[in-house]
Amino acid sequence: MKTQSLLWSFALICLGSIASQAQEYEYVPLVREGVEWTYLDENGLKLEYSFYRYRLEGDTIIDNKAYQKCYRYDICQFDETAVLSGWLREQDKKVYLLLNPDTWGIELDGEKVVYDFTPEKAGDEMQWFDQTVTVTKVDSVVIDGKKRKRIKYDEWFIVIEGLGCLGYGDLLAPYTDVSTCSDCFRSFLNSVRRDDGVYEYKDKDFRDHSDFKDPCREGEYEYVPFVREGVEWGYYQYNPVHPEDNGIIRLQFEGDTLLDGKTYKKLYMYKGCDLTPDKGTLIDFMREENKIVYSKKERKHSDEIYVEDAETEVVLYDFSLDVGDSLWVPSYYEYQKVTRIDTVKVGNTYRKQFYIGNPTYPLWTEGLGVLENNFLFCPFCLISSCLDCDRRNLTFVIENGEEVYGTDEECRMGSISDNKAYALRIARTPDALVVTLPGDGYRLAELIDTTGRLVWCEYLDGEPGEVSVPTTALAPGVYVVALTDNRGKRTVQKVGL
Repeated sequence: MKTQSLLWSFALICLGSIASQAQEYEYVPLVREGVEWTYLDENGLKLEYSFYRYRLEGDTIIDNKAYQKCYRYDICQFDETAVLSGWLREQDKKVYLLLNPDTWGIELDGEKVVYDFTPEKAGDEMQWFDQTVTVTKVDSVVIDGKKRKRIKYDEWFIVIEGLGCLGYGDLLAPYTDVSTCSDCFRSFLNSVRRDDGVYEYKDKDFRDHSDFKDPCREGEYEYVPFVREGVEWGYYQYNPVHPEDNGIIRLQFEGDTLLDGKTYKKLYMYKGCDLTPDKGTLIDFMREENKIVYSKKERKHSDEIYVEDAETEVVLYDFSLDVGDSLWVPSYYEYQKVTRIDTVKVGNTYRKQFYIGNPTYPLWTEGLGVLENNFLFCPFCLISSCLDCDRRNLTFVIENGEEVYGTDEECRMGSISDNKAYALRIARTPDALVVTLPGDGYRLAELIDTTGRLVWCEYLDGEPGEVSVPTTALAPGVYVVALTDNRGKRTVQKVGL
């Protein structure tokens, strides 16, 4: 009797274990709302990386079939700027796709099977678009505490129930033939997050992308303050009419001061390679609080630089804004909305970029400020259309001795190497260097010595041809020839005399 009781107990334990294991698997549909798919777009040859996202939001009826709308967007939050990429529906573990012809510029050719989760073992066949393919492997993985089926077609085609494609494709294109192009973008599933904040998936099952963190993913993005010491901004300023004023202008915070009970950083402007009291000009007092940057300098509607104190402080940047928020643009006496917030990799950090409503307004980048047309302390100064006005573009940013944006070609000559792809043709005569311009659009030619000192320059008319650099008064040594085009881009090459 005792033996029989033990046998029954063992049987019940086994049945309970089997039942428990059976309950671990539950089919999770892919087509469902309240889920966000994030993909890393990668081009390894060009070293370019970005993130984009998909979301299913809302129903619609097309040809008497119920679909969910599939949107794609490049920002952190889903909003009205998202693009309707197509429509998805799911039936009997098959996912059907109907692309949006207005987005893709194509005519509808009926729906296609984009996922088929019916195979149970290797050797089974599945549908994929207009093809029938043979499955090479079927197993399971634990996702969010439950088992889900994983199907493998070939080396790269891997899909998981409820998630979709893991690599070399995305939600709407789960397979890409990677052998056809070495210099193409490829997409990898980075994360799948529900609206309750739970991540069903993070990039751990297919390949590791730990070097490219999603700035929208909690715990992987860290705000970089704008007002801080140890940073140098280098702007190239040029004037088409007065090239004698062209060159690199540097900005740097150095030291604190107390104004009206608030602590501000002093902002200096200078030329040359070293900030010294006799070369730097104090041009602004700035502070930052809760991602808002304040200035204690008067902002006037002109291109000039004012050094007198202002009675009240003004807001230069507000990096706490979200898409749809409005901000006051003093130069234009109007409010404008933030239309988009994107991200960009700067050095080893990801930073947000802010797009303002009017396309003529500057692009803001956290920790950098504006990139074109104005200095960092004047993000909304009017951009004059006059010919005899200064233009300025951000050329480099150095943080704690490391260049995180652009290249400081003027003061880091030792780091500049000849680039064969852009090598300048330079011929020597007894009294000059004859430089052949590598195309049109060049506005300035310069000769710089190894200390960064400008020893000669000449304004150019933008036409192709040659420029002659006089050398009779120069001491023997190494110099750098620099050509600047009408967008502020410089092409440089060392030359010995």
